[in-house]
Amino acid sequence: MKTTILIIITVLLFAAPVFGGEYIIRSQMIDIQPGDGIMEAGSPINPYLIIDSDTGREVGTVSTDMIDLNPGDGFMEPGSTLNPYRIRTND
Repeated sequence: MKTTILIIITVLLFAAPVFGGEYIIRSQMIDIQPGDGIMEAGSPINPYLIIDSDTGREVGTVSTDMIDLNPGDGFMEPGSTLNPYRIRTND
C-alpha cells in the first residue's frame, strides 16, 4: 500500500507540468477481496483512472502490465522493476 501511494505521488509530481491542471486518481472498481492479487487497484483488470477535476473527463489510466497473483512475496509486486506502473493517456 505504501508503495502504491508513493508511486501515485511520484506520478503526480512529474506529470503535473505536462498536465497543467488538477487531476483525481482513483481505482475503476471497488476491490471486494483486497489482498488476493486479482482486482487490486492499479492492476490491469482494475486500473487507476486519471480524471480531470475541472471537466470530470477521464484523461488516462495507470496500471501494471501483469497481475500479481501472490501479493507480498516480493516477486512481481506492482511498481517493482519486473512489473512497473504504466501511464496511458487518451491522446
